[in-house]
Order: sequence, then structure tokens, then C-alpha cells
Amino acid sequence: FLLCAWYVSVTKVTASVWLVFAGQALHMPFSMSYHLQMAREEMSLREKGHPIDNVWRVLDQTFIFVSAALWALALSGSLVYGLAVG
Repeated sequence: FLLCAWYVSVTKVTASVWLVFAGQALHMPFSMSYHLQMAREEMSLREKGHPIDNVWRVLDQTFIFVSAALWALALSGSLVYGLAVG
């Protein structure tokens, strides 16, 4: 991730590259939070409720959706397609 951030900051890139980078940067913290919570609190989550249906998974999947919409917009170049797919 840091290498990609560095590359995007030092080179002249198109708007599509910025959209892909933004999608990944938006999704990463939520994905990391979910997977770290699953590893750290697996047993306590089982005692508190369902181990998969929780706010961390919902946020992870929400930002997978946001990232996919940005990817669709970046790769197609069409705002209509990006919004329709997303």
C-alpha cells in the first residue's frame, strides 16, 4: 500500500488511477479492522452473539461495495455505468 501511495504521489497519473487508489484506501481500514477483530475476539464474539453477523463484517462488506463502485467507474470511464453497477 505504501509503495502504491508513493508511486501515485510522485508520478502524473490519470483520474482512473486516483479512483482505484481511493477505493482501496477507503476499504483497507475497515477490512483490517474486521479481520483483526475476528482474530482477536473470536471466542468472546461467540459468547456475545453470532461470530460473523456483526458490525465489523457489515462495515467491511459495505466498503467492498464502495470500492467496487469506484473500480467500475475508473475502469469504464462512465459515471452512469459506475453508479449503476455500484
